Amino acid sequence: MRDANGALAFGAETSARADVDALEPIVCGVQDRRKFRRCDTVLVTLAVKSAINSAIVRLTHPHRA
Repeated sequence: MRDANGALAFGAETSARADVDALEPIVCGVQDRRKFRRCDTVLVTLAVKSAINSAIVRLTHPHRA
């Protein structure tokens, strides 16, 4: 399915863009307050989202030894 501009309405790229749109302002705000140095905010945002997703999986499906 595509949106009015012809871009995919669903899928990994669309999901990643939504994650970036939601979290990037937080990363930029932290940078603006000089809590950490300048970096690729999209890359950091995707890394944070990946960590969140991993934590959710870990918490809902504990490792069995």
